[in-house]
Amino acid sequence: AIMRQCLADQWVQDHLSNIIQRRVALEVGLLIGRLGRSGKDNILFLARTPFQDGAAAVTEPGQGKGLRLDTEWISEHASQVTRMLPGGVAVVGAYLVAGSGAFQGVAAALCGLAKALRVDASDDSLLLHVDATTG
Repeated sequence: AIMRQCLADQWVQDHLSNIIQRRVALEVGLLIGRLGRSGKDNILFLARTPFQDGAAAVTEPGQGKGLRLDTEWISEHASQVTRMLPGGVAVVGAYLVAGSGAFQGVAAALCGLAKALRVDASDDSLLLHVDATTG
């Protein structure tokens, strides 16, 4: 993985602070912004992936089974959001709010999701993990 510098709009920073303050334990969504050619990316908005048929896109079944990530629904959400965005702005990745242990359990699925979300074949998608236990 290549190290990239991301610049976040103040709204994004405030939203992440709000998630931490509200002690949100589990949330998944899309990173909206622009990928910079010089390695400086801009994150403009976080779009939480909505429930589908009453089910969240990320759930914790319990009994130590780890997280269940509905990558198909998250990808569909990304497609729908992409159609609504103006030129120059795109879905550039995904974010996950979860404890670090839970994150490790779905890291491979998130990497697969990141590949599916690529703006074009030459770009990498971004993944943002917000540790729900430590902020």
